[in-house]
Amino acid sequence: MIDLTYEAALARDLSPWSECLPPICKVSSQLYFEATSIYLNMITPVLRDFQTMAWLTRSLAAFPAGTGYKSIRRLTFRNFHGIEQTRGYQLIALCPSLRSLEIMFGDEYHRPERSPTPVEDVIDAPNGSIDAHENLTATILMYEMHRLFKVPNLKQLGFGFHGWTSSTSPKLAEQIISWLAQEFLAGAMSVELKCAQLHYDTSDEEYHGDWIQDD
Repeated sequence: MIDLTYEAALARDLSPWSECLPPICKVSSQLYFEATSIYLNMITPVLRDFQTMAWLTRSLAAFPAGTGYKSIRRLTFRNFHGIEQTRGYQLIALCPSLRSLEIMFGDEYHRPERSPTPVEDVIDAPNGSIDAHENLTATILMYEMHRLFKVPNLKQLGFGFHGWTSSTSPKLAEQIISWLAQEFLAGAMSVELKCAQLHYDTSDEEYHGDWIQDD
């Protein structure tokens, strides 16, 4: 039985792909790369930190003709902020067959006192009405998020925020979903969007936010 998440190996000791495959797949380099490419198509690597992202990037780079990167269809990022965000976007850009992304953003993108305002609002706001730190945070967030619109085959995008405790968090998530939907539509992309901490209630046709325990 093959572990289809590969999370255990990544979190424990960054085991080589060969340990996840039947012995027959190791009889030749050609068979190994072909079998591993099929395996990569099936799994969802769960990346928790810079170490696991760097390891996955290096291991995929070892495949001939970029087949390692091309085999990745799903990725999950448990900590997507700071150096992890930088490395994460680099890895995303290397995977042209990526279909599904799950991203957990950092605290700096949800706290009420520093909630990122859409770039358009920042530009139109009167001088001094928006905190300089919030202005910078919003600009950086939106600039970085534009990289997601360059993933050619993306079909699903899920996201969440660490430390989801504020009553303003659901409103922020709604704003980001709306903004993402507009941007994907502008690029003629059909992408299913979901916030892991929001649910849509059909009884009142409104989004509601739930606090969830981070892993």
